[in-house]
Amino acid sequence: MAMCIGAGWALAHRFESPEQRQAAATPPAPLDVVVQVRAGVLEEQTTAVADVGDAATTSVRVTGASGLSVVTAAPLAPGASVVPGTVVLEVNGRPVFALPGAFPFYRDLSTGDTGPDVEQLQRALKGLGHLRGRTTGTFDAATEAAVRRMYKAAGYDPALVAVTPPAVETPAQGADGAPQDEASAADGAPQDEAPTGQEVPTAATPAATTVPLSDLTVVTDLPQSFVTGPGVGAVLTAESVYVLSNGALTSSSAVPAGIALQMKPGSAATLVDAEGTTVVGRVGPAVQDGADGAMRVSYLTEAALPASWRGTQVIATVTLETVGQESLIVPNRAVVTAGGGALTVLRRTSGNEFASVPVKRLGALAGQSAITPVEPGALKAGDEVRVR
Repeated sequence: MAMCIGAGWALAHRFESPEQRQAAATPPAPLDVVVQVRAGVLEEQTTAVADVGDAATTSVRVTGASGLSVVTAAPLAPGASVVPGTVVLEVNGRPVFALPGAFPFYRDLSTGDTGPDVEQLQRALKGLGHLRGRTTGTFDAATEAAVRRMYKAAGYDPALVAVTPPAVETPAQGADGAPQDEASAADGAPQDEAPTGQEVPTAATPAATTVPLSDLTVVTDLPQSFVTGPGVGAVLTAESVYVLSNGALTSSSAVPAGIALQMKPGSAATLVDAEGTTVVGRVGPAVQDGADGAMRVSYLTEAALPASWRGTQVIATVTLETVGQESLIVPNRAVVTAGGGALTVLRRTSGNEFASVPVKRLGALAGQSAITPVEPGALKAGDEVRVR
């Protein structure tokens, strides 16, 4: 029985008609490849790591006292505000003040001193509210009191600026009120000798006020933000400074010269941190960065960079080229050149047919075309077009 069935199948196959054989040999019609039209901006972008730091800094020299000068306290954290009268450091247990002025102080200032440096100190004290009246340029009693108030307001003992000058010997007086040397001469005693076992008394000298040079630093523009300075335990040298910033931050990227040439000044840029905080800006000037030919490209932002970005790195995205603003975007292979150079796309209709839609090409980039229909509304985002 099985042999009969097999023989029948063989005979049927042998006597297959030519039409049947042709249909069997013809490959199936290819399926249409379609893509969705999307709306957007056709642009080329690149990314780079951007370093965030202070836009402008001021280095202020710290003058140590004679002998060993050691930082005993560093009260300011990075970003702290420095205003007139702020104690930026403590050296050998003494405060180091930041005061406004036009020039650095150049000497210790004491009671009775006169000069432009005294007047500068008086202006600073007056600005702090410690000195009333006019500035005279003379370190007088009012200046002494104002200095003591400044130290006290900073939490330091005003006695730090009280200095007792060496006592000046004056002859003691005799019983009749005459100087001892005159009384001795009248008695026939030697004028240059005191009685045996008796000390020559000295006149009491009032304590003067002295502000050591090492306690004062001058910053021409206050307030500012503290950036860095010597830490506790540091021994001051002639190069010791603390650094201030005006608070503004800047950002820049080191990129190869070829990429920098594509990042044209004025190009759109965005800066994004790890948390997704975004700041919009544009590309600024580029300068050479090192001897390897790399360039450092700066960014100009519309809003101030967050203070928390100081000393960090963020991602910069730069638009290198834009060929279509708010256009329809399709693959280049979806755009067909018709007779006479007219451009069309084949849009799939609701009946699963394809209709030719004339379009204008605004530009092409990276295998994509930015287009717009010749007839408004003839093509929209979400439509499907055939790709050749």
